Amino acid sequence: MNLLPYPRSLRRKNGHFVLPETAVFILDAHLDRDTITLPVARRLQEICEPLGCDLRLSVGAPAKQKAAIHAAQIPLARGQPEAYSLKIAASGVQIQFASPPGLRAAIATLRQLLREYGRQLPALIIHDYPDFPARGVMLDISRGRVPNLATLLELVDHLADFKINEFQLYTEHTFAYQDYHAVWDGWGPLTGEEILKLDQRCRQLGIDLVPNQNSFGHLRYWLEYPPLKKLAEIKEPYLGSTGNFLRYPATLAPNHPGTLPFLGKLYDELLPCFTSDKFTLALGNLFTAM
Repeated sequence: MNLLPYPRSLRRKNGHFVLPETAVFILDAHLDRDTITLPVARRLQEICEPLGCDLRLSVGAPAKQKAAIHAAQIPLARGQPEAYSLKIAASGVQIQFASPPGLRAAIATLRQLLREYGRQLPALIIHDYPDFPARGVMLDISRGRVPNLATLLELVDHLADFKINEFQLYTEHTFAYQDYHAVWDGWGPLTGEEILKLDQRCRQLGIDLVPNQNSFGHLRYWLEYPPLKKLAEIKEPYLGSTGNFLRYPATLAPNHPGTLPFLGKLYDELLPCFTSDKFTLALGNLFTAM
């Protein structure tokens, strides 16, 4: 059984459940519809459609309505807000979750099972919760080809399947700052509007999209821009330590009176595009979360 990450507890049982061609997915009515109910249902529907199953969402459905998949919020493992249980029997799929992150984790597991087994799901009981509350991935989008929005949207869907709940976009010169067109021109940078769309999708998936802007080193393309050359710690190109290649100014002078106002201007434009309460301020090869 190919599940990543592998659940804390998994017991196989005899038998299986065949998802019918027309099936009902019942969710609690009290869940937020825009950020939880509809995104969760759509993620299951996306997997079921190619399998020949028309999965229909119902909220607060009467008990007499038979659900192929039923998810309910109940108290589970103490102190584990992301805990969930997933039970598959001949009668259907039952999900119990402690909080919305647990529901998303259960759906991620069920999506993996549907990919592997199709509509004939093995009978089993899974109990699971994560070892770490924050499970993140950082993507450097400042070297080589910059991924477009469609690629990033596809990527975060995959990250959600692996129960990743934090995603950082590391940028140097590949965000389209309005007053610095000359710096990012030709790099295919992400725009503020694209970040807003990606951030919205991440929130639907339970992923915290965290900004990460290098603010000290690795700023060669910034410091090649004539109005910013004065902010460089070293003003001219110089030989590297081995003497066989040329290095270019890439580090801000921390004591220059223009350095902090320059960085503040970047942050004032970048950070409002994200809803995260975190910000990773990269200092060359060091990273500081704020």
